Amino acid sequence: DGNLHATPVMPPEWELSQWERILPAILHDLYQACKDLGGRISGEHGIGHKRKQYLAETVDPGFLNMMRAIKTALDPNGILNPGKIFD
Repeated sequence: DGNLHATPVMPPEWELSQWERILPAILHDLYQACKDLGGRISGEHGIGHKRKQYLAETVDPGFLNMMRAIKTALDPNGILNPGKIFD
């Protein structure tokens, strides 16, 4: 479907501190490759809290502005799922 459905898993022999240090670079490279290939990191299921910070990097700014405009039009008071996609 053109969407990335991947969750990196920490190698069992690694320490958590090592994983937390390298995971942002792994995700950046993974999401950049997805974008370069014409895919998206979100789909019919939404973006999710963990991927929210990467949305602006992987979606065209015009598309992101359109999403924000639709959200504002349908939820002018920001009460429906506040903070899920836009802060």
